[in-house]
Amino acid sequence: MNNKDLNDFDTMFSDKTAIILISGSKSKLGIIINTNFGVYNLLGYSSLELIGKNVSIIIPSIIGNHHNEFLESHIQTGKENLM
Repeated sequence: MNNKDLNDFDTMFSDKTAIILISGSKSKLGIIINTNFGVYNLLGYSSLELIGKNVSIIIPSIIGNHHNEFLESHIQTGKENLM
C-alpha cells in the first residue's frame, strides 16, 4: 500500500464514516459481522447491539423486509439492484 491507499483506508474506517460489514455467505446472508464506531455516531447502535443480527433491523421495514431477497438476487445474478 502506498501513502494514498493508507490515507483512504484510514478515512474509510474513521469515526466519521459509518461502516457495517455484512456476511454474504448463504447460511448467514445479511448478518452483521462487524461495525465501526461511526455507526454508533450515526445510528446510536453499538457493535455489541448489532453484530450477529440481520442488517434489516436498521433498514426501514418497507425495504428491510425484502433485503435478503435483494442480496440473494445479487449473489445469483451479479447485478446490483437499487433499493
